[in-house]
Amino acid sequence: MSAGQNGAAARDSRGRLAPATASTDPLRDLAKAVLEALDIPHAATFGDDKVREPIMTERVMHARIALEGVLERGDDPGWSADFLRARLAEHPADGYRHVGEAAPPSCGRCRTPFDSTDQSFDGAARSGATPWCRSCVDNCHEGSAEHVCVICDPARYGGDAR
Repeated sequence: MSAGQNGAAARDSRGRLAPATASTDPLRDLAKAVLEALDIPHAATFGDDKVREPIMTERVMHARIALEGVLERGDDPGWSADFLRARLAEHPADGYRHVGEAAPPSCGRCRTPFDSTDQSFDGAARSGATPWCRSCVDNCHEGSAEHVCVICDPARYGGDAR
């Protein structure tokens, strides 16, 4: 692959444009930086989206600033790409669960994630080796004489008999 005499882009043996690197094409580098800003994983849940939303807003704002600098003020695209990547480092896409990411272990009844630090009698810690949190077990044991639920009678609800 080689560039033509008149400054034409380099092409491979099939005539396709050769991939440009950041050092040879600052506009392509800026486009990659914008893609990095916008291409963050979707949130796994509505609650996770509440964390993702302000992160995405900040990243979009900085991408727009970098693009406006190049298009409206004539800023150097290479400098704008570096500027954008520095801003993205300040707003990493973390702190929320992503789609496809494994959910933390949670209670089989209320689906609350287990919290081993909450050891109160009605807390969110796992109750022994059961799939239930301490709060659900506590609520089950406070039931009336006719009370039946998935915790005290799992066979009735299609669960494992304990």
